[in-house]
Amino acid sequence: MHQEPDPEPVPADLQPSPVSAPAADPKWSIPPFRTWSAPVQVGAVAVGLPALVYLYKCTMLVLFQNEILYMRRWPPGARSRPLPTPPKSLAVWDVHLPRLVSRKLPALHGLWIQSRTATRPKRVIVYLQGNGGNIAHRFDKFDRLLTAAGRDEAAILAVGYRGYGLSRGRPGEEGIVDDAARFLALARRPQEDVVGVRWSRATERGADYEEESDACAPPPAMLDTARTIIAYGHSLGGTVAVTLATRPAEHPPCDADLVVVENTFTSARDMVKALYPSQSPFHYLGVFLRSKWDSLAAVRAHQDCPPAIALVASTADEIVPPRMMKALYEAMVAQWGDDRVRWFAVEEGLHNVAFERPGWTAAWREIVRWAEMERASRAAQGGEGGDALCVPESKRK
Repeated sequence: MHQEPDPEPVPADLQPSPVSAPAADPKWSIPPFRTWSAPVQVGAVAVGLPALVYLYKCTMLVLFQNEILYMRRWPPGARSRPLPTPPKSLAVWDVHLPRLVSRKLPALHGLWIQSRTATRPKRVIVYLQGNGGNIAHRFDKFDRLLTAAGRDEAAILAVGYRGYGLSRGRPGEEGIVDDAARFLALARRPQEDVVGVRWSRATERGADYEEESDACAPPPAMLDTARTIIAYGHSLGGTVAVTLATRPAEHPPCDADLVVVENTFTSARDMVKALYPSQSPFHYLGVFLRSKWDSLAAVRAHQDCPPAIALVASTADEIVPPRMMKALYEAMVAQWGDDRVRWFAVEEGLHNVAFERPGWTAAWREIVRWAEMERASRAAQGGEGGDALCVPESKRK
């Protein structure tokens, strides 16, 4: 059997030398942790572990910031059905706005609320909620609001933002403002916007609004057009209202006779700084916010005449520093003049329950009278505001 000859050996000087890793520079190498002295080990753990925890928390805050800012799942069950049972003194309809694919608008659920004894309310308050829970958690507030605004003369159209309650979609700054504008348009021009809107009655057993068999006609007052419209935003809803009132010209104008802003903040970044002291590293995370909600910048940039604006501020607000409301008021007066902006202080009022204080009720009674005057003025001017009213007295000739 033929065998292949063995290959000739390669001379040693022609053989490739093995590749070896360069020797580590002893000045830069880190010895194993177990070789460290006990004090150094303790110090490394004492510094490194908190640093890792901080980095983890910062990462979670940035990644899940929308879940923290838009607390639509709190309290537990806030997105489940049926919704809480409305008080017997209130008549409540669910307002189901259909999905509009062409405009990328999701299906939304709001609430129309009026007194059971009301027949044809002559003013509608478009309510913009804060960041927590859903609109049906605020029936006590709605009951007080109707009392202050005229029990049988007012109705409330509560906006269900996308991702809140039974509304579809995910919340975000631009989307929430679009949702609010959609309900505001429905309140002002129901004959045009009521097409495709489904209504159903909330019963004493609760409101399971998903059943088509619950569909009914809208309340008769919903189809009226000769009425006063007030856009009322609380907390996060306040900055939604400010954004609506100061949107650029390419957007539809805020077609409200008066805007009410209650216990809101100057910007989301300012709120992060207010919640965390400057000694805390979290104080500086505001730069990573996707939702800016910068009301102060919006006011300063808006040159046109906005609707009249009332600011309702709790003097004992435990969440939003009262100085933020004051800063907004001063910026609005400087930009548009004190003819268009009024300040209402609620003594000893807290952030979420200012409506329990007498000053809140008194403020709303004055706000309603002012809104009726604004509507009459707008009607006399053909629906247009006078730009001269937006010039501060110090700048008028």
